[in-house]
Amino acid sequence: MAPGDLQEVLSAIKPGEGSEIRDLLVGARRGPRIAAAGKSIVVAAVSRRTKDGGGDLLAWRSADAGATWSQAVRVSDVPGCAQEGLFDLAALGDGRFVAIWLDVREK
Repeated sequence: MAPGDLQEVLSAIKPGEGSEIRDLLVGARRGPRIAAAGKSIVVAAVSRRTKDGGGDLLAWRSADAGATWSQAVRVSDVPGCAQEGLFDLAALGDGRFVAIWLDVREK
């Protein structure tokens, strides 16, 4: 993807389809990630932690090269466990996508 394409992808994922874009962590190494395999694209980002929640790793998927997007799904299984915002996303050769993140849940 060329520089500037990330903003186009994020603007295509409209608030009301799963998450408010303005509430995502950005900056340093904490911004959204994009991975693609064929016509499938996944965008992942961490929601900003507030007193009302957040700190979740969210993902949106497009199966038609970005023409339409799914609603956001929380990737992490425990709310708030990705609040550090350190994560990565990759597409595998078989079409699956994987994410890894710094998990701060308590035992």
